[in-house]
Amino acid sequence: MADIVLDVPLAYIILDRFVERCNRAGFLTDKVINNVPSRGRKRFVSEGDGGHVKPTTFTMRD
Repeated sequence: MADIVLDVPLAYIILDRFVERCNRAGFLTDKVINNVPSRGRKRFVSEGDGGHVKPTTFTMRD
């Protein structure tokens, strides 16, 4: 999936919608759904140091 996402950025979203529709139609079991790959939460730059938000500091010029 990681390679596909390079060419199709919305691949995880498309897969998630497809699995959801198949589940509603009764095609997939819970076991199969739990094994479907999912993208982790995207991290923000400010969370780079162990999740701590960096304080904003401005330097003032005279």
